[in-house]
Amino acid sequence: MSTGMLRAGSSRRSKTKSPYARPVRSTRSMPATDQARGPALATDQARATDPTLPTDQATTSSVQNIPQVPSSVPNACGMYSSPPAQMSTMPALEPQHSQPQGTSMSTVTSPLVAQHVAQIQAVGTMGRLPSLSSTYSILEPFEGHVNRLIDASLSSNTKIAYDKAINVFHDFRLQYCLPPLWPPPVDHIVNFLAFLASKDLAYSTAKVYLSALSHNLQMLGLDNPLKTFIVQKMLAGLRKTKPVKDIRSPITYQLLLKILQVLPTVTKSRYEHLLFGSAFSVAFFGLLRISELTSASNNNNKNVIHLSDLQLTKDTIILNLRFSKTDQCGNGFIININKSSESLVCFEILETFLQCRSKDDGPLFCHLSGSPLSSYQFSSILHKTLTFLGIETKTFKTHSFRIGAATHMYMLGIAEQEIQRRGRWSSDAYKHYLRPELVTY
Repeated sequence: MSTGMLRAGSSRRSKTKSPYARPVRSTRSMPATDQARGPALATDQARATDPTLPTDQATTSSVQNIPQVPSSVPNACGMYSSPPAQMSTMPALEPQHSQPQGTSMSTVTSPLVAQHVAQIQAVGTMGRLPSLSSTYSILEPFEGHVNRLIDASLSSNTKIAYDKAINVFHDFRLQYCLPPLWPPPVDHIVNFLAFLASKDLAYSTAKVYLSALSHNLQMLGLDNPLKTFIVQKMLAGLRKTKPVKDIRSPITYQLLLKILQVLPTVTKSRYEHLLFGSAFSVAFFGLLRISELTSASNNNNKNVIHLSDLQLTKDTIILNLRFSKTDQCGNGFIININKSSESLVCFEILETFLQCRSKDDGPLFCHLSGSPLSSYQFSSILHKTLTFLGIETKTFKTHSFRIGAATHMYMLGIAEQEIQRRGRWSSDAYKHYLRPELVTY
C-alpha cells in the first residue's frame, strides 16, 4: 500500500478471507423455528436434562455452560480484545454492524446487554464528524459566518491535510469495525497510531494526522484523548524509531546555470523556456517558497505574486510578497533582489519574459493562455531538466532552490543573520537550510 496517498479502505479484505476471521457458523441443521426461539430453546434443553430445575436456574445454567472466548482469540473484525470483567459470564458474541472495540456483541437480548450497549453509544456523537451546531447554539443567520471565519483561520494546505487525515481515520475505523464515536475513545487513537506506524509513515506525517483530530475535537469543545499519557508516549516512541531526516539537496548557483542552459531543449516553446527560467531564477535569488510563486489550482491564485506586485528597475527587482507560510494574515513583505554579477542572469531572463507576457494583471508566472503556473508543472519541468543533465532527481525538490540559495550565501561567507533576514526565518530554523556538505553539482 502506498503511504503517500494512504487510504485505509483500499486494502480492505473480505472478512471471510481474513486470517483472523471467525469461522462461519452453520444453521442448516437447526430448524428455522428453533433459530427464532433463541434463548427459549436453550432453556427447554436444560429442562429436558433436569426436569426439576427451576426456570431461572435453567436459563442461568445454559448461559454459564457456553465456552468463553480466550483473550488471545480475535473477534469477527480481526481485532484482539479481552471481554470486560463484569461481562465474563456472557455468551460469545455475534458481530452485527459496528460495535465498540473490547465490548461483547450478542444475539441474546437481555437487560444487561441492552444497558451495556446503551452506555457505549452514549459516549459521543455518531458519524464521520459532528457539526458545530451539535455542540454550540449557533443562530441560523450566523452559521455561515461562523464557518467562514473558522475556515479562514487555516491555510489552504493545512485544510487539505486535515481533511485527508479525517478521511483516513474514518476509513481506519470502518476497516476495523470501530464505531464512529465522537470524541473517539482512547483505544481508537492508540490503535490508529499503531496503524500509522505499521504503514511505515514518518513521525511528521503521523503528527499531522493526530493534529487534525485534535483540532476538530477542540473546535467542537469535546474531550481530547490525544492528550492522554499513552498517546503522548507512543508519539515520543515513534519520533525516536522514525526520526525525521530531510534529504533534500540544494540547487546551487552553478546547478541553476546548467538548468537554464538546457531549458530550451526540454520545454515546448520559447515562451515556456522563459516562463520556467524566470520562475526558477526568482525562486533562487528571492529565496522563495513554491507556494509563493505557483498556484495549487486555477481557482486559488490570489496569494501568489501578481504582475502588479513586481517592479523591475535598472538595479533592483522588487517583489511584493502578498502571502506566505509565516504571514497568514497577508500583511505583505517586500523582497529586493539587487543586481550583481551572479543575479544578472535573473534580470536578463525576467526582462525578456515580461516582453513576451501579456500586460494583463494576474499571477506573474502564467502560461501564454493566461493560466497560472502550477506547483506540479514547476516540479515536473525541474525533474525533467535534471534528468536531461543526468542528475538523480530523488533528492531534488521544489524547495531545493530555497535551500540552495541559503547554502550558496553561507559558502560565500555572508553573515548568518543576513541569511536569516533574507529568507524571512523568524527562528534558528534557517540553520537546517545550510547544507554545504550536500553540494555535489
